[in-house]
Amino acid sequence: MRWYPDLSETHYEDRFGVSFNVTLAIRGLNGLTANVETNWIMEPGRLPRLVTAVPATSGDLSAGPIDPPPVVASSLSGDDRWAAIFERASSAATAAARAFIPTPMKFVGFDIEMEGACGHAWLRIPDARRGFVRWVVKNGHAGKHYKGGAQIFADVASQSLDRKKAYAMAFAAVLLHNGIKCEVETRLD
Repeated sequence: MRWYPDLSETHYEDRFGVSFNVTLAIRGLNGLTANVETNWIMEPGRLPRLVTAVPATSGDLSAGPIDPPPVVASSLSGDDRWAAIFERASSAATAAARAFIPTPMKFVGFDIEMEGACGHAWLRIPDARRGFVRWVVKNGHAGKHYKGGAQIFADVASQSLDRKKAYAMAFAAVLLHNGIKCEVETRLD
């Protein structure tokens, strides 16, 4: 999915809001891509909300790659399927961690820590006896979790809790799209 924003500002009596017109290129599981025009409104003190989504009539989004859908083809099975899911999840997670901008942290008397709070993040997959979880443990991508099941730690070259959480959340999203139950856990250091 790629997007190109078209912003406009809306003024209220004592404040302002923003309206976003965004054209999205969306690739379906059938491999076809369609452009969709959306409008989002962000009012003071509220989260952005989707107002409309219609098939696009303009805007060329054909230049450049579109991220593949996170679901692995059902024609893959066994180790090939698990390897494809792991590769897709790892790739999405690495991209999410690189793109994330942590909130800097400042303690009185110390320099600003641009990577924000330090900590760890990981995925916990409850059942490590079969399927994907058994494959990641067998191939050294996961270890045993103290509550049972397996855990996959965020593979990020930073102490940033925020970057590691972004990694874990993106990894988990791909697993969930492929029917693999998991949860993200974090620890602040």
